[in-house]
Order: sequence, then C-alpha cells, then structure tokens
Amino acid sequence: MNAEERVGQTTKGIWVAFNSEHRICILDCEGTDSKERGEDRGKFEHCSSLFALALSDVLIINMWSSDVGRYTASNYGVLKIVFEMNLKLFQQECEKKLIIILRDFSSKQHNFEKIRNMIKKDIDNIWKEIRKPESLVNSSPDRFFQVEFIPLPHKIYFEEDFYKEVRKFGDRFNPNHPQYIFDHSTSSKNVPADGFDRYCLDIWDTILKEKDLNLVKKF
Repeated sequence: MNAEERVGQTTKGIWVAFNSEHRICILDCEGTDSKERGEDRGKFEHCSSLFALALSDVLIINMWSSDVGRYTASNYGVLKIVFEMNLKLFQQECEKKLIIILRDFSSKQHNFEKIRNMIKKDIDNIWKEIRKPESLVNSSPDRFFQVEFIPLPHKIYFEEDFYKEVRKFGDRFNPNHPQYIFDHSTSSKNVPADGFDRYCLDIWDTILKEKDLNLVKKF
C-alpha cells in the first residue's frame, strides 16, 4: 500500500506461509473494513476470521488505538459472531491466545491499562451476549482464550521504535524465548502433514454450510 496514492486493501483473501525451522504455519487474512470487498465484505470477514480462529493456536488482531471504544471500528461485531460460531461449530476446549496489537499507540495520548481493561471488559460483555450451548451457558471467555495486548508506536512518526518493538515480538516465535508465543499450547491436533489440506478444507466447508452466517454463495 502506498499511502501517498490512497489507503486501500493490502491483502486479498488468505495467504499462508510456513516456517520450517520453528514448525509454524502463518495465515494472513485480509482486513475486515476494506471497500474493495464491497457488499460481500461482512460475509467473507466472518468466514475468514472464524476459519483463522478454528485453525490457529494464536490469533493476532490489529486494532487502532484511536478506535478503541468504537463498536464497528474495533471489530466487536466480527468478534461476537466469531465467538458464537466457534462455540457452535467447534466447541474447542483447548485454550487459544488472542493477541491484540494496539497500533499507533502513544503513551502521551493513550493510557495502556485503561485501554487494556476497556477491551477486556468489552470481550466479557460480548461473551455474555452470545448464544452458547447449554453446557457452556455459565462459562467465561477465560476458559477458551488468553488475551494479551501489545502496543506498537506509530510506524511513520516513530519508525525506529516501531521496528524495535516488531523485532521484539518476532523474537517470541523462537521456542527458547522466555515469553514463547505458543507457551500456552499444550494439546496437539495430531493432524498428519499429508492430511493438513483435507483438515483445512473440512473446517472451511463446515463454516460455509453454517446457515447462521447468512452466506449466499461460496468464495
């Protein structure tokens, strides 16, 4: 994206990369607010977000610090549908990690603890509102998710600090790091390498067939 020309979509669909050294599969999903997707934006964002959550041990969400407190801009609507459908379709008991990246964070302008507590409270409220299976009516989001917050400085105005923090975050993908990003993951899905594509297709197909997502066509 060249910001001097226009602000627009940088990722289309879902891109996948694999790090063989650390045995990590990374999915990069397109943003949830691009005008390029048009009228199908909501349908695809719900599907791709649910797919990423169902498949991953860690889900990284970009959130602009200035948008915290806004329902649509903060992706709360997407989270609500994704949380609800994840319980309905997969009921995954394994704990997942949600890492919320606070973009363009400034300690002079923003209070980290206040933002953190506000988002955690919003997640608790979203969890209370969603429909749950009877066995999980009294459950809390902590049973399914660890939530972590990482503030990132402005990329343009504080470029050196931005890349410093990004490198620090990247170091956490090393298993020897004291804050290893997958330190919460104790279970294995036991999916063989030659069956991984079938596993992904089955999850995607389950999502597409879910009528509560209000899908009218396949992507």
